[in-house]
Amino acid sequence: MSTLAHAIVDPLKYQSSSQRLAEPFFADVGKVFSALDGLIGNDSLYETGEVKPSEDNVKWAKEVLLRVLPRHYLRGAEIEPYRGEIHATWEGAEKRVVAYFPQPNSLKVYYEQVVNDEVACHDLKNVTAAELSGILAWFFKK
Repeated sequence: MSTLAHAIVDPLKYQSSSQRLAEPFFADVGKVFSALDGLIGNDSLYETGEVKPSEDNVKWAKEVLLRVLPRHYLRGAEIEPYRGEIHATWEGAEKRVVAYFPQPNSLKVYYEQVVNDEVACHDLKNVTAAELSGILAWFFKK
């Protein structure tokens, strides 16, 4: 039996082609995904008889939010269930974005901007994961 020389990796000579992640992973981004996991099996979040988000919808929300770039846009997102839906909300002093996950493969986003205590612009529309990143870019823009 022969040993293939190229199959043996010497850990002292191993080098990565990339020294760093393309983008750092912020620990508080993990809270978003922990909150999504917590929607399943946590009966204290729901009133008796309330419709809970399905496991497939939680999986869908995770898939969409994993596509949000840059990842730091996920920081501060509040995750809440509502009548079987999942809501991810970002609120600032003048802007607000709510991503609605009513069911798997469906994503709606509401966004608004308040100027002088009045809603200056707002919209509710069906979007893709890439479009969600664009809306969050608008939200985080100073």
